Amino acid sequence: MAAAHVLHVGDRSYHRSEVLRGVGYAVTECDTPEEMATWFRLGHLADVVCISEWRGRECDEEIALARLYSVAPVVLFRASDRAYLKRGCDLEFPPFVHPAEWLHDLERLLGR
Repeated sequence: MAAAHVLHVGDRSYHRSEVLRGVGYAVTECDTPEEMATWFRLGHLADVVCISEWRGRECDEEIALARLYSVAPVVLFRASDRAYLKRGCDLEFPPFVHPAEWLHDLERLLGR
């Protein structure tokens, strides 16, 4: 089975992309909503979109772009307790969840 392709958007300080690569996922990283939109407009596809929330910065735009351009599940890694009006995420994790836990839930979401 081919590796699932993850589009990771947002805060890289928790090294989630490295964790994903370490267990066999193919990962593309975008730092901004503009990069994310361009990536999708170029015709790229992801099996899952992972959004790592920045501290002090809302990620409504990233969630909306993921839903606009992709049918892939959206996973939100929280950095705050902020309430989103239109979340639209398939999975959400609070700050500091151990990678073993979120990897297990991600694999279940992807049917692996």
